[in-house]
Amino acid sequence: MKINKGYQVILDPGINTNNGVLEEDLIQCNHCDLAIHVLPFNKGAYSYKRNRQGTLTKVNEELYYCSCCDSKVCNSCAHKPCDVLEKKLARWESRASIFRCY
Repeated sequence: MKINKGYQVILDPGINTNNGVLEEDLIQCNHCDLAIHVLPFNKGAYSYKRNRQGTLTKVNEELYYCSCCDSKVCNSCAHKPCDVLEKKLARWESRASIFRCY
């Protein structure tokens, strides 16, 4: 199974954990490229989404599994048909060549 994993360390004295150090695991949604922050000890996951006003809101996530592309996906992509981001980009690039002027 392909899992896009990552790890982040935030050093900020304003954070109330471990002397201002926040460490988290990341999983990337294979359909929309959203970074999902995974909490330790299987306590859940969350992500940040930007609303129309431009502010970030913290959204609780559940990790879903897509059996077509064999990867983890986010809440918003879980109930849609499998459409991997790399295939989407290839489609968008092929459409752009139609409108290109030389």
